[in-house]
Amino acid sequence: MTQKKAARDPRVLLVAPWPPPEGGMAVQARGLAAALAAGGTPVRVVPTNVPLGCLSRIPVVRGVLNLGVFLLRLLAATMRSDVVHILACSGLSFFLFTAPTVVLGRLLGRRVVVNYRGGLAESFLERRRTWVRAVLRRCHRLVVPSGYLEAVFIRFGLEPEVVPNFVDLDRFSGPVEGGGSRILVTRNLEPMYGIDTALDAFQLLRRRMPGAELILAGTGSLKSALEKRVERDNIQGVAFLGRVEAEAIPALYARADVALNPSRVDNMPISILEAFAAGVPVVSTRAGGIPHLVTDGVSGLLAEVGDARGLAARLLRCLRRPDLAQGLARAGRASVEPFSLEAVRKAWQSVYRQEAGLVAKS
Repeated sequence: MTQKKAARDPRVLLVAPWPPPEGGMAVQARGLAAALAAGGTPVRVVPTNVPLGCLSRIPVVRGVLNLGVFLLRLLAATMRSDVVHILACSGLSFFLFTAPTVVLGRLLGRRVVVNYRGGLAESFLERRRTWVRAVLRRCHRLVVPSGYLEAVFIRFGLEPEVVPNFVDLDRFSGPVEGGGSRILVTRNLEPMYGIDTALDAFQLLRRRMPGAELILAGTGSLKSALEKRVERDNIQGVAFLGRVEAEAIPALYARADVALNPSRVDNMPISILEAFAAGVPVVSTRAGGIPHLVTDGVSGLLAEVGDARGLAARLLRCLRRPDLAQGLARAGRASVEPFSLEAVRKAWQSVYRQEAGLVAKS
C-alpha cells in the first residue's frame, strides 16, 4: 500500500513582503521560510515588494510595475503549489496583494491561508467591513498572531485561529546583568510607534537620572523631525542608529538595561518578544494587543498610550531597582518559550498538512 502522499509535505507558497527593508512582517516571512525549508516543507516565496532598481524612484511607474511583476510571479508560483499562505495587513496592500492572492488561489483550486497581522485591523475592518469580509470569507483559513486580533475578528463575524509570531531564541544570549541606565527602542520612526512619547519620557527621566541614555534603532518618516527636536531641545544622551540589520539586533539588547516600547497602535510586537528572549526588562504602553503579551508587574511594566510621565516613572523603577528588573527579565524570558521558531514552524506545518488533507483538522 503506497504512502507517497503522506510522506511528502504539501508544497507551500509564501506571499509576503521580503527584506530589505527589515520590517517585522518581512523578517517573520524570511525566518519562517528558512525554518520550513530546514524542516522538510517545500516552500516558494513571492515577495509583494519587487526590487525595480532606478524605476523605484518614480511613484506611479513603481506601483504599476510592482503589481504587474507580482501578479505574474504569483500566477506561476501558485500553479506549482498546494497551499498558498499570504501574510496580510491593513490598508491598500490588502486590496493590491491579499485579494488577488485569495481569488487566484481559489480559481486554481489551491488551499488559501490568510495570515492577517497588524494593530490597525480593527479600524480597517470598521471602514472597509464589506469588502474585507468578502475577501476573507473566500480563504480556507484565517490565522492571526495574537488573542487580541482573534477577538477583533470574532467581533466582525469571522472565525480566526492563532499561530503566534516567533522569535529565534538561539540568537539571544538570555538575561543581561543590567545595572546601567541604557534604554533601547527598536521601533521604526513612524507616528504609530510613539517615538515622540519616548523622547518626552526620556526628558523627564533625565531630570532624575542625568546619565541615562536613549538608543533609537530604526528609521522612518519622522527621522528628520525627531532629530531636529533633540537638537532644538538640547536633549542629551539620545543616539539615532538608523536602520539596523536583523543580525545586529541581539548585540543591541545585550548592551541594554531596559527595552522601551512607546507605541500608540500595536498587535504582537516582535521587539517585545526579542527583549524577552534577550532577558531585558520591558516598559511599554498598553497599545492594542500588548496586554495579551506582557503581564503588568510580572513580565513588564505597562503605562497608558501617550502617557510620558507614566513611562518615565516605570523606567525609573526598573533602573533603580535591580531586583525588580531581574524579576521582570526572568518572567519575560520564561513567557517567550512558546514563541520559539521551532514551535511556530511546527504549528504552521500542521496548518499546511491539515489544509492539504494529510492529517485531520483539530
